[in-house]
Parts: sequence; C-alpha cells; structure tokens
Amino acid sequence: MSAPDGIEAVAVRARDAALSAGAGDAEAFVEDSSGVEIRVYDGEVESLSESAARGVGLRAWLDGRTGYAYGTDLGDAGIGEVAAGAVETARISDPDEFAGPPDLKAAAMPTIAGIHDPSLAQWATEQKVELAQGIERACRATDERVAAIEQTVYADEEERVAIASSGGLEGAYASTTCYAYLQAIAGEDSERETGLGFGVARAPSGLDPEAIGVEAAERATSLLGATKPRSRTCPVVLDETVAASFMGFIGGVLCADAVQRGRSPFAGRLGDEIAAPALTLADDGTDPEGPASAPFDGEGTPRSRTPLIEAGALRTYLHDAHTARRGGEQTTGNAARHLRHRRRRPSLRRQPGLGHVLGRRLGPRDLRRCARRAAHRVHDRLRPRLDARRRAGRRARDALGAVRRLGQVDRAADRGDGGRGKLVPR
Repeated sequence: MSAPDGIEAVAVRARDAALSAGAGDAEAFVEDSSGVEIRVYDGEVESLSESAARGVGLRAWLDGRTGYAYGTDLGDAGIGEVAAGAVETARISDPDEFAGPPDLKAAAMPTIAGIHDPSLAQWATEQKVELAQGIERACRATDERVAAIEQTVYADEEERVAIASSGGLEGAYASTTCYAYLQAIAGEDSERETGLGFGVARAPSGLDPEAIGVEAAERATSLLGATKPRSRTCPVVLDETVAASFMGFIGGVLCADAVQRGRSPFAGRLGDEIAAPALTLADDGTDPEGPASAPFDGEGTPRSRTPLIEAGALRTYLHDAHTARRGGEQTTGNAARHLRHRRRRPSLRRQPGLGHVLGRRLGPRDLRRCARRAAHRVHDRLRPRLDARRRAGRRARDALGAVRRLGQVDRAADRGDGGRGKLVPR
C-alpha cells in the first residue's frame, strides 16, 4: 500500500529502531490527523476549534514482556528515544504468557473504496459554519412548537495511519469522517420534550442540513402528549436508533476482554440461542459506510466481517491478539489503539457504527397486532456518543425516551407505511 505523506516510512524507521535497541519483536503505529468542531447557537458561532495530532507509538516485546512508548518528534533522535523507552519498559514489565504481536497468517489487506473523500479539504471554514446554521434554520422552520435548540454541532476529521511490525507487516491508509447533529426542545403548554437529528458522512457534501434539522424537530414534537403505559408484558416496536443503541450495548459485553474477566452475561454461551431467530448482528470492518472502517485494526490485522449473532445464536466474541491467544482463538481484527495507548480492549463500538441489525420486515397486519397488544412506540433520546463525555450524567436518564400513544401507532398501521424494518422482540 502507498504511504500517505510518508508516514509509512516513519513507521518502518521506528520499528527498526526498536529492534536495534534490543526488542525481540516490535510494532510501530503512526497517526497524523486534523479536524475541526463548530458549535452554533441561535444563528451565531458559539465556539470553533481546530486540532491536529501527529506522532508514533511503539510496542516492544522481550521475553514475554511488553513495553510501550510514544512521542511526537518524528526525527531520528526522537524516534530513537521512543524506541529506547519502549524496550526499557519491556525489560521491567511483568511477564505475560499471552503477550506478543498478532499471529498473522498470509492474508491480503482489503481495499475499501470511499473511506477517504478529498473534497473535505476543499470546504472552507465559512462553508462549514453555514452548514451548521442551515441545520438550525431547518429545525426552527419545521414546527412552531420547537421552543429552543439546545445545541447544533458540526465536526470533521481527516486521519492518516501507518503500521509496521517485525512480522513483516507494513500498511497505511487515509480516511475522512464528518458529522452534524442538533438537539431540539419542543414545547406545548407546560410540557417540554427533546429530539435528536444527526447525519454522518465522509465529507460535508454528504450531509443534508434540511434532513437533520427536520428530524430533530419531528422527534421532539412527536413526543409531546406521550403518556406512561401501565406495567405489562407485551411486544414493542422499536425505533431504528433505539434498536441500534441496544445492539451497541450488547456489542460491548461481547468483547472477549469482558468475557474473560467474567464481566459479561454471555460468558460460556457460544452456540446458545440468546435472541429471537429474527436477530442477526455482525461487525463489518470493511463496510464503506462505517465511519471507523479501515483495511486493518490497531494491530495490523486485516479487517473482515465477523458474525456475532446469527439467527439468534451466539457465534463468537470480539478479539484482539491478546484475548485471542488467551482464549485459544483467532483475532477478529477488533483491536483499537491510539498513540498513547498500548492496547485497548476489542470493541464493536470502535468499529463501523454498531454492526448490521437485520430483522424481518413488518406489514400492516403485524403493526395492528403489535398496536393492540402494546400500543406504544419507543423513541430514542440518547445523546450521540460523540458528545457523551460532556453529558455522561444524563445518558442513563434519557436512554429509552418516551412512549407514544395508541392512536399514533394505529394510524401508521392503517397507512401501511409505518414501522417497516423494525425489530419485534418475541
């Protein structure tokens, strides 16, 4: 693979420096990224920030011990210091029988077309601001019951990554991502409800400001008048975003790290039927529409599609090299690592979106049956994960949203166009 901006050559130099410093095996990870975040409030720019990161992280293995170091000086002297630090850390670390680089067999890196959009660089900051302002205008114009807009955010990033290991692996890729979201507040009498509209693309041209603004307004206003149902056991038709949120939670406890630590309810249940036959969940690291898709993971393992749940049966866990070796399995290519981290647990959430959720499609008859028994539709009120750190304290409270009234679901069923593609728990 070609080297974006020469960072692949930096990775090779860093790997060789670690081996020269005494490492038995070594792996260099180089990252070069830049991005912008714009927050708009009431038509004005509330904040605008630009950031950039460039550096190298080195893992060194020596007699079953692992050492790690990172630095931002990519000259020969700086790389030499990082290499010496990684090897010295390995010498004083505790031994780990499962430590070591991934056991990669001959496998070609997948080619993923479209994960890098060069048009991102052609967008001026003023144009990005106008896009965010357009989202806010669209939301306000949708419904007069939109009383306020809590926040409107646009952000993008261009990233270049290269990796080189003593096992002979050398690779690099470039990717771009951008997203925008708006949190609207709708009011009627003394009632207040919130709604989220969002969009994700490879470049600003892939975002639809009108659609994002309208979605936020419609989600907020549709919750007005919602009532709490009496307690019961019944089928529920889930909004797609709510279903994806549940799948994200499930993906987190399917990490082999959590399973091996005894922190997952799915430990020891491979092959068991854990869901309805309608449910299939997969992690596809090669999906061009996945914001985190890439040819290889944080350890250089080629990415692929990993079925986790098929027809309701649990098939596998998410592995990096360490958990795979510990469990006697093969890595699934789910390691995620950044410059300052030696190793992070394998995770579905750091892979493309939330995987693929596939279920049977519902017709009017299905909807009427569900409406009579449940009569409620759940709406997502999760804050986007991209802003979760700042508002983590509110996530649990807003996780499932409000419940809609029977008449709204019945009307959707009568039209025959509501709820299609939703998952119906059985």
